Formats: sequence, structure tokens, C-alpha cells
Amino acid sequence: MDERLAVVVSKIDELPEIFRQYQQNSPNETIAFTGNAKNKSSSELIIDEEEGKQFIDNLIQKRKLNKIGMFWVSGIEIDWQLLYDTPPKRIALPTYPFEKKRYWIQKDQTRPASKSVQAFPIDEPPQLLYLETKWIEKPIEPGKNPIDNQILVFCNHSDRFDKMRSNVVTVHSGENFEQLSETKYCICPDNASDYPKLIENLDHIPEFIIHLWSDHPFEPDNKIVRNDISKSLISLFYLTQALLNKKRSNNIRIIYAYPSNQPLYEAISGFARTLSQENSDIQLKTVGFKNPYEMTAHILSECFVNDGLEIQYDDKIRQVKQLQPFEPSSISELSLKENGVYLITGGSGKLGQTIAKYIAEKVQSTIVLCGRKNP
Repeated sequence: MDERLAVVVSKIDELPEIFRQYQQNSPNETIAFTGNAKNKSSSELIIDEEEGKQFIDNLIQKRKLNKIGMFWVSGIEIDWQLLYDTPPKRIALPTYPFEKKRYWIQKDQTRPASKSVQAFPIDEPPQLLYLETKWIEKPIEPGKNPIDNQILVFCNHSDRFDKMRSNVVTVHSGENFEQLSETKYCICPDNASDYPKLIENLDHIPEFIIHLWSDHPFEPDNKIVRNDISKSLISLFYLTQALLNKKRSNNIRIIYAYPSNQPLYEAISGFARTLSQENSDIQLKTVGFKNPYEMTAHILSECFVNDGLEIQYDDKIRQVKQLQPFEPSSISELSLKENGVYLITGGSGKLGQTIAKYIAEKVQSTIVLCGRKNP
């Protein structure tokens, strides 16, 4: 800083009066010093030499504060640490002049004082609203809306789509990225770099994407499960990531069709809800069928319907999962088992610890807290 002000006081209560005098351009020049660090005289340049530094150190040892202040405002650097056994905390002051104009809204004395408003009337306490998820029947007419633009379909059996639409680009699962023809590609489901390559090779980013790689029921085999996860959650994650990194002007709807009543695939709905919250221009809808490949027309129709993110078909009856209010028949206290064992995931968080404390206060039990970080 070039412009400098040094004030020497014996106690902090003296500062307001000195600042007031300084503001009125009438400072006490015996205790308030001003200067510019750039305007060094020849005598001050001598102070910068070794002998001069010893002279300054001597002033500091003898606590000649007035002279120290005079030298500092003229541009001499002072080691302030030498003045204190414990270095004080520096305080940053505003760099702009204080403005005395008042901008607070004045209270209108002519208006009557407003009465205090209660959030809820005393005789009407807030009511709890109970919600539960239900499958609500909402039929649509298959094939009613034609798709004129290009559709990107992730499937290994594209015959049905090829027969119905000429504007279909299909993506098969394989070992490496490969363009098989103008309308057929092959990518590795769990290779993140294949998805940007696919998007770059398309003429344009399609408005509708249908994902049909989850084409068989769950099988309790570790290798098969890993492969199924690669073709479902991991594939959708890499796909949406590639779409988000690509500049585009249109919104995108992804239809993820899967065999219904399969927990491994139905878990994708959680990812779909999160995606819709964070990126409103990409919609991921999960649709469960007994056999997705027999419901091609219904899958295409889902591209145009925006009444929910979780859909299922039960014998061609279309249902949408929605929150619905309900009245509980009875509300009982949580049943806890004496000498039981309770595993709380997310136990390192505040909510998990609150639940653990509640259980510990109610029953003698073993509580295991599981979390990603130390509590």
C-alpha cells in the first residue's frame, strides 16, 4: 500500500476521536502521521542500508512508537513482529471512505402498527400429510405419434425397429467401438470413451434414445450380474455423461425398457430421478415390460408421454408410479427388539447418529454404524 496512516495511542478508546479529527482534516500531528511510501527522500534511502536497519531495530527495542510511525508512513518497512511477544491479529479496514448518508427505510409514523401474524391459528395446528407411492393406471394409444427424426436404439436385436422405422440407428454391445454401417454401431458397454465417439459419429444428437440392453431376467451369477450392470446402470451413466459434455440445443428423452419385476433393473429409477433433478434437459424414463421386444410400439409411444419417470406394463395395462395421499389406520411407536443388532448405513451422518441415539435410549442392543467417513 502506498498511502499510509500511522496513529499512536495508549488505549483503543482514543481511536474514534483521532479518526474524527483526521476525517475533518485536523489531525494531531504528534500522534497521527500520514505519508506516501513512494515519496522517499535521500535521508530515508539511507535508512534502507544496513546501518539504517540497525537504527530502526534500536527504535523498536526502545519502543519509540512516534518515530517508528513517521518512518513507516514515509516508506520504510518495519518488522512489526519485533514489537510483540505474541503477534497481534491484523484487521482489514475498508479501502473506501465512509459515507454518512443514511439509507435505512424510515418507519412511517402515520401508518398504524401492523398486527403480528401467526403462521397457524392456535385452534388449527398444522396437519401431517402422509404420502405413499402407488401404480396409477394411465393408458396411452400405441403408435399415435409418429417419430420423424432419427432415433438411437441400444439393442442387440434390432429387427423389430428396422421393420417399423427407417430412421433408426442401432447400437450393439461388443468389445470395442466400431461403425458397422451408416446406421449400425458397436461399443463396449463399460468403456466410457466409446460413448463420446458414438455421439461424435452421429449426424446430430437424436431427440429420442431407447435403451434395450437389459433384455433378460436376473440370474444369480456374479459374472452375469456384472455384465448386466455394465449394460444398464454403467451404460446409462456413461451415455448421459457424454450427452452432457456435448453442446446441443435440443432436449433429450431416454427410454430405458427392461423386464419388469427385476430388482437389478428397477434400481435404475433412482438414477433417473436424480438425473431429472440435476439436468432438466435430459429425461430418463424407466419402463418395465414382461417382454420389451414384444412391445415395440408401446416403447416408441413412451417417447411422447411426459406423465412420470417410472412406468410399468401389466398385461398391456399401462401404470405410472405416483405419490398419493393416504390416511394411516394407526400410528404406533417403532418396534425395537431387546438385545437386537441394528446396522445403520450412513451412520456417520447426523441423521444416522440421531437414529442410533434413539435406539440406544429405548433398548439394550448392539448398534453398528456404517458410513463413508469417520463420525
